Amino acid sequence: MNSRWRRTPSRRFGPKQISLLIGVIVLALLVVTILAILEPPEKPAEKFVPTLIGPGLGD
Repeated sequence: MNSRWRRTPSRRFGPKQISLLIGVIVLALLVVTILAILEPPEKPAEKFVPTLIGPGLGD
C-alpha cells in the first residue's frame, strides 16, 4: 500500500499537464478568433453604451 503512495508525484502539474493546458488555451483562442472573423459584431457601440450608462440616466 505504501509503495503506491510513494509513486505518486509530489507536483500536481507536470510538463504534460502544462503543455496540454497551453494547447487548450491556444485552441480556445483560435476558435474565438475564427468566430469573430466569421460573425463580426454589428456596431457594438450602440449595444453596449446604453447598458453601461444604465436605464433612466440617458433621458
